[in-house]
Amino acid sequence: MGTMSQTGEMGHEKEQETAGDELRRPEPPALPWTVRLQLFALVTAVDIVQRGDGTVNRFLFSLADRQSAAAARPDAHGVRSGDVTVDASRGLWARVFSPASSSAVESPPLPVVVYFHGGGFALLTAASSQYDALCRRLCRELRAVVVSVNYRLAPEHRYPAAYDDGVDVLRHLATVGLPADVVAAVPVDLTRCFLVGDSAGGNIAHHVAHRWAAATTSSSRRVRLAGVVLLQPFFGGEERTEAELRLDGVGPVVSMARADWCWRAFLPEGADRDHPAAHVTGENAELAEEFPPAMVVVGGYDTLQDWQRRYAGMLRRNGKAVQVVEYPAAIHSFYVFPELADSGELVKEMKAKIPTNPDSAGDELELVVASRRDEEDNEEAEEVEDAAGADRPHILSRCPPRDPPRDRVTERRSGGERGGGGGAPAAWTPTVRRPYIRHLNEYWKEQQEWVKAELAAHGYVECEIDDNGDNPCTCGCAHAGRGEDEEEGYGQRLWMR
Repeated sequence: MGTMSQTGEMGHEKEQETAGDELRRPEPPALPWTVRLQLFALVTAVDIVQRGDGTVNRFLFSLADRQSAAAARPDAHGVRSGDVTVDASRGLWARVFSPASSSAVESPPLPVVVYFHGGGFALLTAASSQYDALCRRLCRELRAVVVSVNYRLAPEHRYPAAYDDGVDVLRHLATVGLPADVVAAVPVDLTRCFLVGDSAGGNIAHHVAHRWAAATTSSSRRVRLAGVVLLQPFFGGEERTEAELRLDGVGPVVSMARADWCWRAFLPEGADRDHPAAHVTGENAELAEEFPPAMVVVGGYDTLQDWQRRYAGMLRRNGKAVQVVEYPAAIHSFYVFPELADSGELVKEMKAKIPTNPDSAGDELELVVASRRDEEDNEEAEEVEDAAGADRPHILSRCPPRDPPRDRVTERRSGGERGGGGGAPAAWTPTVRRPYIRHLNEYWKEQQEWVKAELAAHGYVECEIDDNGDNPCTCGCAHAGRGEDEEEGYGQRLWMR
């Protein structure tokens, strides 16, 4: 283990030396003083408790990790909570949050959110005050029963312990159900179960969803996954991405040094960051055929953002429904700070995808295919939605769009415009430009492959016409087919039923 980790760190330092002058680092994010103070306390504690031998000083961290007890009595917002033991032999338990219902019957039954907390696989618990507060908030705002999993921590319990614990909690829900003293008379629908996780918890949610979707047991039929919501999931690899180099030391919480330490603590002895647990888009990664629809949340100041986008691209290539929601001004773990505006926006976004009434939002996550950051540029996704009920040609350009989507720095949302104008990165150097353009080419290729698969699934047949658009194609459909917005010299592919 020591040899591999030392080699990775030396390579990282060399890359920083060669690329540091060319990558223009953004200014640190503007944060309220209360958030800055909490972040300082957190990262200081994280750095101090990491021992040289790779273990964690649990006692020291417990002094900084404020805990909240479960409360059977409803709080001011009508949410009660209770702890349930799943497996006493390994200390596996979960905290259940439920709205307090004043009526004997609540219609329709509430969805279930199974939450996996962050902490780099090694720190924090389901009772940590920030996660107790977050899960209470989700229970209240989403109107859902929330089950926060207290999985075993690394390095005492390495891969795959956390994944095993997540699967066993789902089995417990399928066989034992939810504690009656917490959910009381609130009806619950276990066939509408959503896995939600942040940071390392997002990684766990992905792997648990894969395992559960691949299972064909009676338990997997009783607890059905309606979707996964990954909040800035912790993925990685031996490669150093552009965002890791550009944001290392700028974005708070996650630095490359801290991330590398967490991987060494969690992965099997001797494994590197290309292990399938970390590198979920690598050649050895697996994805179940029945993997549920996904929502991936990305922050503009998160060093992990490139891995998160690659993950979403992998889901698209495999024909899975996925939505990417980006918050350009967001730091890692922004969702645990209710005073941040993006935190409230995220909860609204989740509420739209996890509705109390299954009939109030169509197919929930299943039909979500567009990325929030590319709303103006996702014509392909709109064509797929139209294709579901229209018998007319659908035109896809063979070439990448002439106007590429906004880059990572200039995206708009609550943070406004940032960086240089015209969609160009703030530091438009060759070092930035080449990977940026390469990413765009890969992105649009993935989009078009996904759209073609969706159209074919709806009964469309691909036909080709020449660039002039006036000759019948080889299939004999004799369509004229020239798009109104097509420029001279751009070929077309039309899709006919």
